[in-house]
Amino acid sequence: MISRVPKVKKIQKIDVYTDGSCINQGKRNAKAAFAVFFGDDDPRNYSEKLNSNCKQDSMLAELEALRHALYVISKQIDNRKKQNKKQAFTIYSDCTNAIQWILGSNTPARKLEPTVTLCRSYYSQIVCKTSLSILHVRAHSGVYGNNRADRMAYRMAHNACKS
Repeated sequence: MISRVPKVKKIQKIDVYTDGSCINQGKRNAKAAFAVFFGDDDPRNYSEKLNSNCKQDSMLAELEALRHALYVISKQIDNRKKQNKKQAFTIYSDCTNAIQWILGSNTPARKLEPTVTLCRSYYSQIVCKTSLSILHVRAHSGVYGNNRADRMAYRMAHNACKS
């Protein structure tokens, strides 16, 4: 009797780097932006300045970067599930506070609560469906993905100052 060995699905590991940047932090002319980096020439890479209606602040920019990464991952999981592909995601951020707020180990400032709540919601939805880790990476430590996200966020904030 020949027994069949079940096919083992290969798990695709995806690293995502996030960063926020603020120029003139704490001043009236402050401008902040965030970036998400999936890899060179990846169409999911994204950077955006913070909405002018919100406080221009590096902490909010860091959270918005994580929010966007979680949003993209949640959409991607839904699409991949239809294709029957397994993925494991690791999000890297150089902002320890933002990571702790999302994972629930600290309480954010009141102004940040809406963004943290949204991040927690995405996080909860994702971890029910696939492997997801959010890890700290030291800023400016030579980690390629972190450097790319940092550059993207800085450029977007810098361009916002010019306009």
